[in-house]
Amino acid sequence: MIYHRPLLLLFCFFCTVVLGCAKLKPLKLNRISEFSIQPLSLSKSIISFNTCINNPNNYKIYLHALAADIELSGKPLGHFLLDSTVILLAKDSNMCIPVSFEAKNSVLLSSAFSALLTDSVSYTISGTAKGGRKQASIKFPFTYNGKLSSSMIK
Repeated sequence: MIYHRPLLLLFCFFCTVVLGCAKLKPLKLNRISEFSIQPLSLSKSIISFNTCINNPNNYKIYLHALAADIELSGKPLGHFLLDSTVILLAKDSNMCIPVSFEAKNSVLLSSAFSALLTDSVSYTISGTAKGGRKQASIKFPFTYNGKLSSSMIK
């Protein structure tokens, strides 16, 4: 019976490692909210909005970095980088993270003219997020497409 105890302990350790290292489900960007434009100069403006992220995992995720490019009507608008750690709670929790970046007014004006004709402008946010449990993290890509209407802009 003494010989079986180390095998039993090894088996329990192996099961704990395998079950504890479940694959990380990718985070989902649900929507943007509180979109605002503040003029900075004649050629640039500051755009800010909240990105609402969903954590589908059964454990909290430490989001270490978030980098993305934004396109408005298919034209590059800007790039934002979030480099502070944000903790996303477990089980389908939503969290809104404020983001701001500088954008060229020329892209904003051309998109504003198309918005007058169609009542909304399409946008795409694509990038990578780095997150995981505490220090162990992985990078995963994300893409979000949406429509921006004049009622969404503050």
